[in-house]
Amino acid sequence: MQRKLCSCGFWQKSGVPCPNACKCILQKAENIDDFVHKMQTISQYRDTYGQGMNALPKEFTWMSHVYVVLLLPPRANATIVEDTPYRIPHTK
Repeated sequence: MQRKLCSCGFWQKSGVPCPNACKCILQKAENIDDFVHKMQTISQYRDTYGQGMNALPKEFTWMSHVYVVLLLPPRANATIVEDTPYRIPHTK
């Protein structure tokens, strides 16, 4: 439990104990909050979003058109030698 690992991998990926790990933590009479990654805590959430978020500008101020730059493939070599054999001729 102290290594914060579970067989399903949810705990390692999300930083939050999976339901099976929570059951084990509760059976040991420990606090689940002690096993959550610090980035997933309410205090960290408040620190991150406490200043508020800026709203997006109104849609009418968005760009009405976007310039698309066309990137073409390189030109193919126009002179293809027809005499070049593509296969080795079969000899008996």
